Amino acid sequence: MNIKDGINRIRDLFEEKSFEVEVGRETSLLALCFLSEIEKAADTQGITRKELAERVGTSPSYITQIFRGNKTPNLKILTAMGLAVGRKFDIRAVISVEESRRDLSKSKAYPTPKDEAMILRDDGE
Repeated sequence: MNIKDGINRIRDLFEEKSFEVEVGRETSLLALCFLSEIEKAADTQGITRKELAERVGTSPSYITQIFRGNKTPNLKILTAMGLAVGRKFDIRAVISVEESRRDLSKSKAYPTPKDEAMILRDDGE
């Protein structure tokens, strides 16, 4: 799944407001943010999905399913994928997106597009 397809899938979820749908939406947004960073790092380093799978200890087809959005990755696989491309992630809870953006403007962080989840990156920059 590329970023544009992922964002469009997630936007489709915004129409419903049930708790279950909101949990699914937030899960998808978080996964998309992590996967976006992992994909950028892998591309920069010339790491293929097959090589990423080998580093993580899983099958290339599973990695492909995760990137296509067919499988929702858990924290363990996201952590392994991040470490495999030299990234560590810092996660924090926020009360609101607006509060988070205010805080991020004061710190060294990398927000995703407007009205979507944010991710802090620890890559030595």
